[in-house]
Amino acid sequence: MQIMLRILAQITKWILILLASFLLLDLHWIAFVLFVVFLVWRSNVKRRKQYESNIKKNAEFVNEHSEEFEVIEVTGQNEDGKNRQDIFMRCYRGDIVTLKHLPTEGRPNVVEVWSKFGMIGFLAPYDVAKYIEFFNAAENPTGEIKKLTGGTEEKPELGCIVAVFVTLDEQVETIE
Repeated sequence: MQIMLRILAQITKWILILLASFLLLDLHWIAFVLFVVFLVWRSNVKRRKQYESNIKKNAEFVNEHSEEFEVIEVTGQNEDGKNRQDIFMRCYRGDIVTLKHLPTEGRPNVVEVWSKFGMIGFLAPYDVAKYIEFFNAAENPTGEIKKLTGGTEEKPELGCIVAVFVTLDEQVETIE
C-alpha cells in the first residue's frame, strides 16, 4: 500500500510539474504575441505620422504650377540590383522624388525618377517632350509622389503619378 502511495505521489508531482510548465509556456507565448502586436502598432503609428508630416510639409509644393507625370517602367531590376517594386513598397504619397534627365541619341526624353530608396522608374517620354526645355535647363528638378497606383487584382504592379513644379527661366523672370 505504501508503495502505491509513493507511486501516486510521484505521478501527482510530475503532473503538477507538467501543468506548471505548460502554464509558463502559455505565458511566454502570450507575452510574445503582445510584443509583436505592440511592434506592429508602433510601426503603423510611425508610418501615419510620416505620411501626415509629408502631406503637411509639401502642401504648398503641389499647386497650380505643378504638372503631373506618369512614371513608367516600374517593374524589373535597377542597375544596382534592387527590384523597383520592392522600392515602391517603401514609398508613400507625398514623398519627395529627384528627377535626373539623361538624354541619349536614341532616347532624348529620358528622365529617371529617384526616391530616397532608389530609382522607381522613368517619366513617360511623351510627357517629358512637352517640357523638354525645363528638363534641359533645371539642375536638380524635384517632385513628389502625388498618387500611388496599382496593387490591385486587376493591376498588381505598383506605380505612381509624380507632381513636378515646372517653371521655365522666362516664366520665373516674368513672375518676379
